[in-house]
Amino acid sequence: MKRVLVTGSSGFIGKALCEDLLEKGIKVWGISRSEESPIDHPNYKHFKHDVRKEMVTYFPVDTIFHLASPASNKDFWDKPNEVAEIILLGTINVTKYAAKFGADLFYASSYGAEQIGSKYTFRDCYDVSKRAGETYVGDYPSVKLKSYTMRIPSVYGPGMPVHADKVMSNFIRCALEGEPPEFRGEITSKRTYIYIDDLIEQIHTQLENKISMVTAKGNDMVTEFLPNEVYRATKGVETLPGLSKTIDYFKSTLASASLEKDL
Repeated sequence: MKRVLVTGSSGFIGKALCEDLLEKGIKVWGISRSEESPIDHPNYKHFKHDVRKEMVTYFPVDTIFHLASPASNKDFWDKPNEVAEIILLGTINVTKYAAKFGADLFYASSYGAEQIGSKYTFRDCYDVSKRAGETYVGDYPSVKLKSYTMRIPSVYGPGMPVHADKVMSNFIRCALEGEPPEFRGEITSKRTYIYIDDLIEQIHTQLENKISMVTAKGNDMVTEFLPNEVYRATKGVETLPGLSKTIDYFKSTLASASLEKDL
């Protein structure tokens, strides 16, 4: 794996994966809708591109990590059609690009893709689209394409958006600011969480072992109990891997933002 393309390279997971690949001595090209490059490294090149548009020939690559996708509850509520378009059209365009160069394709799907029911939920624009992407990637009619799909749960860790409308972000922010936790949806529902370093390790393991479909292994937690885990982690006691490091990151980021506001 010498030349790698990462879509969604400005996002939380994308940026962390790019940094990990660069540490391994791999040349990385990243694309996102952001003009600004998220990484300053001699072996990293950034391109602004909307994956909903056909990908022009930038360069041949050995592996593509397709991560580009909105992933916050606010996006699901406010612009569901745009979420679906980015996932569906983006996956079609990236898959064709991978097949053109005979590149291995890693497709980031969602835990929710295996939990789709008959009742509509506000997450369907995301989960149903991710499930459709699994089918498109897995059934793509090209012997050149080797694809690897991973169903990914909620990811947390240093570098995650502090103000994103996501369960973990909301609970950590509320704990640090002394506010009651904000619940949206069923508070007794169980969700799975995975620390960013563990996710990246599992991605590499999947590709090294050439496993076409896996579900990332995280930690199950009932939503109503998560605030207690966050509070305990602020006191140095954690049951979720990396939660204390994540909270330290939030503290630092919020403190910096407060200082800039006061200047």
